[in-house]
Amino acid sequence: MNKDKIKEILHHAKHILNTKLGKFTHKKQSDDWYFYGLAFIREDIGYMFGFNIGLFNNDSQEGYTDLGMNVLVRLNGEAENDRHELLAFFRKYLKEWQTREEMIYEYPERGDKGINLARYAKVDSFEDIEQIIAYFNECANQLQGVYSKILERHDNLFLDIVRATPPWKTGITEIARDILGEI
Repeated sequence: MNKDKIKEILHHAKHILNTKLGKFTHKKQSDDWYFYGLAFIREDIGYMFGFNIGLFNNDSQEGYTDLGMNVLVRLNGEAENDRHELLAFFRKYLKEWQTREEMIYEYPERGDKGINLARYAKVDSFEDIEQIIAYFNECANQLQGVYSKILERHDNLFLDIVRATPPWKTGITEIARDILGEI
């Protein structure tokens, strides 16, 4: 896949993520991934989870092998019980969404360890950019359903969880209401 094709795919991925799940995303690139993400933190303890859309290398070959979305839930760090409760929440509501078995993820630069819940398809299974855009939209539309489940909760699990990029302090419940039109 050439750089122009990658750039075009990521342009659409960013637009879909911003439109379907929330604005003010971040971009990450390595040999194993190239994605836009919407990360969430709890101010007192840091990264909790994130929604990511883009290209991923899930095989031992060179280049990006898969595209789609994932939800990364960090499990190590403070508030271990809350982290495991978040994982149980996402497992429950994303079971049908996932196309792969859960994967362990590690990000040594930050010391992160957690679980990757993913909806991926092989890059070479798409004939053109329109099919890729349709798949990204399908992934994001289904993931967006989690927002209504977040708003239905009456405990404090999501209360202090905010977007990890500027503008700071925008809570996930506020983002969910905005995306779902429930202001």
